Amino acid sequence: MNEAEKERILTLVAEGTLRPAEATRLLAAIAALEEKPAETKAEAAQEDEQKQPTVEFKLQRPDGTHTVVQVPASLFPMLIQVLKVAAKESLRSAGQDIVAGTKVIVRRKVKDIKKRARSIIDGRPDTSAAASEETTEAEHEARRRILQMVQNGRITADEASRLIREIDAIEARGG
Repeated sequence: MNEAEKERILTLVAEGTLRPAEATRLLAAIAALEEKPAETKAEAAQEDEQKQPTVEFKLQRPDGTHTVVQVPASLFPMLIQVLKVAAKESLRSAGQDIVAGTKVIVRRKVKDIKKRARSIIDGRPDTSAAASEETTEAEHEARRRILQMVQNGRITADEASRLIREIDAIEARGG
């Protein structure tokens, strides 16, 4: 047994950091590892990993399928932190996509309203059919983008439904 390791364990017992029972188990484990050949040490480490308790949870992929992930219990708190960051980033990105899509729709609607107002003020014939066609095309593009975000897993179907209802409401108002 490595004397430095033995001294360190005994020092921890003397300081009260380790209990004598824990120190006994550590000393026995170190002695057992020193007796085994190198390849057996790797097998022992692998067996120890397999004996560790694991936390199992199910993740849903963007396409709707599920996968089961097993994580050692000691790594679970760290995994939760990683998932929080990933979820936050995903929500931020989805929010930016929604805002960008909404801005495009609003800009096109404002442009259409300005054209209609100018034509009415100038007494020109109403070209709202062409403008309406452009608006309809913009609304179709907005719907396509929303469906793409659902497919990519950036927003849920409920959120997409709400956004499409908003587009329909804008269309119904004639704007």
